Amino acid sequence: VIIGGGLIGLKIAEGLSKICKSVTVCELSNRLLAAILDKPAGDLIGKHIKKHGINYYTKNTVIEAVCKDNKITGVILKDGRQLNCSMLIMAAGARPNIKLAKQMGVDIGQGIKTNKRQMTSILDVYAAGDCTESIDTLDNSAKIMTLWPDAVMQGKIAGNVMAGGDKCFDGAFAMNTIDFFGLHIVTCGIINASEEDGYISTITSNDMRYRKFVIKDNKLKGYILIGDISRAGIYTDLI
Repeated sequence: VIIGGGLIGLKIAEGLSKICKSVTVCELSNRLLAAILDKPAGDLIGKHIKKHGINYYTKNTVIEAVCKDNKITGVILKDGRQLNCSMLIMAAGARPNIKLAKQMGVDIGQGIKTNKRQMTSILDVYAAGDCTESIDTLDNSAKIMTLWPDAVMQGKIAGNVMAGGDKCFDGAFAMNTIDFFGLHIVTCGIINASEEDGYISTITSNDMRYRKFVIKDNKLKGYILIGDISRAGIYTDLI
């Protein structure tokens, strides 16, 4: 049983499905890959992994583990049902390690707050990577991006500034590319947007193919590509 139907949880499920008798994913959200997909796309991925023998539940999670002789034998879910298992895996998201920063008195939001030069609220104390907040350049919101390219860039900028340079990190936007059992997915930018906020979404889908583009003010703000991921690089450049 795997707690969490995000990128890590589903990749673990894919790997274990090759060696385990059964694999079940429990996701608290109403869809799989909630951070990077909308509901129709999440349902499509659910359909795909079921074809490959992975069970999953949405709007449900593990509330209690059942143990015997100091070994796990099952779990009890939020809806009351009980599942037998010999392994329980936690893959329910990432949280920044901000314990030291808090002890120092650094300004904290979702993560460590920094300026464009990666300096914290304390002079000459810098932070970079997944423990920090980044500004999403598409909606100006502060987010924990947890993206490898951003972490690398922030680390380089922090090092440059500490050495007397003047480089700046101007923010970023989310992008993920992954595949499950050969089905390719690329998502980028804003993917769950409201028409009330001025966004327009266009969707085409059939069977295992899904393409969604989110537009505002005649500019591409985000997309989801499943199956056919052609021109993903061009769309990202447009954003």
